[in-house]
Amino acid sequence: MATLLIRTPEGIELRASIAGAGARFAAALIDGALFIVVYGSTMLAVYFLVQLGVGAVGELLLGIMLGGAVLVFLIATVLFHARMRGQTPGKRLMRLRVATVEGYPPGWLPLVLRAVLLPIDALLPLPVPGIVGLSTIALTERRQRLGDLVAGTLVLSEVAATGAREPFPGESWSTLQPKTLALSPGLAARLGSEDLSLLRDLLTRPLPVQHKRELYVNAARHYAARLQLGEFEDARVVLRELYLFLREQRA
Repeated sequence: MATLLIRTPEGIELRASIAGAGARFAAALIDGALFIVVYGSTMLAVYFLVQLGVGAVGELLLGIMLGGAVLVFLIATVLFHARMRGQTPGKRLMRLRVATVEGYPPGWLPLVLRAVLLPIDALLPLPVPGIVGLSTIALTERRQRLGDLVAGTLVLSEVAATGAREPFPGESWSTLQPKTLALSPGLAARLGSEDLSLLRDLLTRPLPVQHKRELYVNAARHYAARLQLGEFEDARVVLRELYLFLREQRA
């Protein structure tokens, strides 16, 4: 796992773990789901008001909301990071935090810069969004997306590697019956330690049932598409089998 060496003014050296693509992807999914629920509910309420005859003002507000969803999300992202000391709700659940490359809380300008470039990292290129951000995170030494590189920031993990609870103790992929995924050692080479950490967090982290279900499905779809595993019926079965496989291969 990549680490950041922080030197305090007192001359003390501290080391912090830099978050990988897997944990950041999970945090982004949570933030996106929360935004869709809140923003979608607000738009639905405005729509009903328009139908009740509020008039041109309501129609104008609805149009602005439809056209400005991305802008509102970016503004909310900046405000959350600023008010929650480098975190959003998703990052807090995943125990991640945005910091400067020196390890300190970022100011307003870095937060705005990384938010402005978020659409490029997260949405391009179409129709397969997220390649730009995931590629730069995977290829840069400090696991930075394009927005981080421009803003001089990175994302740190607050989870100690030795403190993570191990799911499915005593089980192994070799003895798992039945196996539902076409996994091979070649596929393990396409995954890293951050994927193992992400799967461990997904399978052990206490979350509300609805959030957990949605997160499992999105993560299973991500890995099924990434590894060309085909269709699946149960997301938890996919994540469990993939985790056991990756844990055994990396061991």
